[in-house]
Amino acid sequence: MIRNSDELNVVRRQLWLAEDALATLRTEMQNHSPQQFQLFAEPHVEMIRRLRAEIDAYLGMPDDKQSAVAQGAGQGSVPELV
Repeated sequence: MIRNSDELNVVRRQLWLAEDALATLRTEMQNHSPQQFQLFAEPHVEMIRRLRAEIDAYLGMPDDKQSAVAQGAGQGSVPELV
């Protein structure tokens, strides 16, 4: 739980690192099957979702779960390797 702007900055940095790790994984897995990428990406995706949720809660942003599900981006979906 983020309690102040210093903690917000730390979590933003963690988010950036997690997104960068996922981008690196995507590049490294280009010659592998999409299923392998999804398997290896899942921990990164879950961490990114958790960090974004913490930031959203601190900033007072509304919960978008219902609109995300309506758009087909529900929990558990991992981006495909293209």
